[in-house]
Amino acid sequence: MNIGMKSTSELIDSLITTCIKCYMKQDILMSSPDTEVVQVARDIQTLNKRRNELMREIDKRLGDSDITVTDKTY
Repeated sequence: MNIGMKSTSELIDSLITTCIKCYMKQDILMSSPDTEVVQVARDIQTLNKRRNELMREIDKRLGDSDITVTDKTY
């Protein structure tokens, strides 16, 4: 589903889920063999990009679009 089509509560739920997934991937990254580190790091970047999109959309809906500074933090 397009991020703009979700309700605010769905966006918040997605943000929470994405943050947990990102945290868990960080844990995996620290214990992965060198051969897997690149893929795990890419997965983390993808999750972080999604997290930033969700935060921007939530801020926009709440009228705080100028507060969250998330310009390309991934």
